[in-house]
Amino acid sequence: MRLARFFQKIIVILHRFLAQRTAIIHHASRELLSGSTIVRHHPLNPERSGNSPLIPITTAMSNFSGQSSTTITTHLLVINVLLLVADNMFQSRGIDLGQTLGLHYYDSEQFRWWQLITYMFMHGGFVHLFNNMFSLYMFGRLLEMVWGEGRFLLYYMVCGIGAGLIQQLAWRYEINDFVAQFATTYDGAEQIRAMAYSQVLQIEGCSDLLDHLVTVGASGSVLGILLAFGMMFPDAELFLLFPPIPLKAKWLVIGYGAFELFAGIYGVQTGVAHFAHLGGMLFGFILIMLWRKHRNYEF
Repeated sequence: MRLARFFQKIIVILHRFLAQRTAIIHHASRELLSGSTIVRHHPLNPERSGNSPLIPITTAMSNFSGQSSTTITTHLLVINVLLLVADNMFQSRGIDLGQTLGLHYYDSEQFRWWQLITYMFMHGGFVHLFNNMFSLYMFGRLLEMVWGEGRFLLYYMVCGIGAGLIQQLAWRYEINDFVAQFATTYDGAEQIRAMAYSQVLQIEGCSDLLDHLVTVGASGSVLGILLAFGMMFPDAELFLLFPPIPLKAKWLVIGYGAFELFAGIYGVQTGVAHFAHLGGMLFGFILIMLWRKHRNYEF
């Protein structure tokens, strides 16, 4: 009962805080979407001078949901924060929620199908959580206001699940490479080459590898949101913290995607699921294209 009341109090506090923050930015966001408040002179492009909006989203506004709240974004933030708090509390009691709810390799005995959903709500620590939730808060609110709650939530989940599926493919490739290297050094190399893949993984040393393959985090969904933001608001100028320069959203998305591909191929920043990040962007792009084609949703 005490633990339940503790979580209830946290939910109330976080919901009030986020609701206040949402109310503060709501008016400015709607003015930004209407294109009535931002004026910027473009000497090289007279068509964008005068009262034209900084973010050219005429076609996107034709699909504006008209809702004033960002309920889904708020709830996602609260759920992710609560699960990190719960994970830290349970770890002090010897229970690792990350191992239970995190996404395992599909051939592992610890894999469960529902981990494709739960893993995106778990994080490896405060910094990991903060980076993802800050991006979700900055970009997710605007997308939810444009798309509406249902479409935004669907997009978020599809990107997260897609990221998990791509990570499974990346793990399969890594394991195939491991098995090939293992076969060349093991005494019974010829026998191993003739054994089925599943039998090889039962060998001591191979089977232990599977249990260590686990990923957590909402990065796939968040990068899918970043991709959508870049497609809908390509000329929005974002001021980066490092390096401290303004950069248009479209170039940020392209640069981020290129870095993730490079890092995934060449093993930069080991321990980071780069292909999962790319998977979130890939599935997000596919879903946007499907909406554009079959639902007359223009970007």
